[in-house]
Amino acid sequence: MSTPSRSVWSGRPSRPQSGARAAAGSSAMPNIPTNTTQPVADNTPDMPNIPAASAQTTTPTPPTAPASPASVPPAPAPAPTPAKEPVHIPSGDIILPSSSDSNAKNNKTPILIGAIIAAGVTIIAVLIISMTGVFRNSSPSAATDAKGKFNVYANYLLFGKESADEIPDYNQETAYTFDDVFSQIKNPYDDSETTETVDTEGNLQYINKLKAFFDDFYSTYNTEASDTEDVDEYKESVDLIHAYVNFTPPSDEEILSNSDGSDFKKFYQAFYDLDSEAGKNYGDYGVKSAEAIVNLAKIYEEAGCDFNQETEAALTCLENADISEESVTKLDEIDATLLEAESEMTTIVEDSADSLIDQCWSVKDGIL
Repeated sequence: MSTPSRSVWSGRPSRPQSGARAAAGSSAMPNIPTNTTQPVADNTPDMPNIPAASAQTTTPTPPTAPASPASVPPAPAPAPTPAKEPVHIPSGDIILPSSSDSNAKNNKTPILIGAIIAAGVTIIAVLIISMTGVFRNSSPSAATDAKGKFNVYANYLLFGKESADEIPDYNQETAYTFDDVFSQIKNPYDDSETTETVDTEGNLQYINKLKAFFDDFYSTYNTEASDTEDVDEYKESVDLIHAYVNFTPPSDEEILSNSDGSDFKKFYQAFYDLDSEAGKNYGDYGVKSAEAIVNLAKIYEEAGCDFNQETEAALTCLENADISEESVTKLDEIDATLLEAESEMTTIVEDSADSLIDQCWSVKDGIL
């Protein structure tokens, strides 16, 4: 069944250390008390006071009354000072004042080095995370949120590229990829020069991939959003275009082979399965068209003409046949039914195709 040329699209909307250990006490060795007990001095005027041998004095006591130089014997050498016993500090080692400053500095050095290393590791980690985020956003397969996945779909719809980047505003002068692909699909037998280079298989793969990108977005969005009404309407258009592109209309022979009253809906089951108003309407008009073809074949049979022969020859035969007025009236009704069905089915498909482009920006803006 042929499809008329697509209507011109116009008027689209534009669209985130503790300091060094406290230094040990810097006091000198503790003052050790010295035994200063003095012996009782002898008041003999001719002899100096000599300390007892056991006394722990460090210096001799001068005589009280000096004698004449000739009668005074030389003073004996002072007794040696006994060795001092070591003083025990209850806790820790003794840290001399001269070494406290250098030890404190040495204690700070590892901490400073550790702080610098920790800061360097942190900076490197941040850079790695940032770079990973950039690479992830640039890869469409890494898009995990609904908005990112819709961008993947929209970029493929508009430009044929797989990217999670934000799409630019609508530009009426831009020939978007979907426009071109769908035009070739809708008019595969157009006599224009471009038909020689039409990639039928490639166009079909494009639509199927487009549908896969949208389904990936929708499955995520449907679990995140509380209200999906606008996106649901858009989905109906995506689904119908996908069904249309993959649909093979029944031939006249297939229809006539079921002219015994069989249900013609089976030929259009793919559209009824969409569970949408547009899909049901498309299926219903398809059924009407099939029924009209059966009635047309009956008139040809009555006129003695071969309905399955070449179109021009079949029409010539029918025009020259002697048919009843009732059959002529039926021919007019059949012709009107076929034209209406074809027109309505074409409108349904084109409206859905237009929606994919026209509503793309409003859907994007409505995604939270």
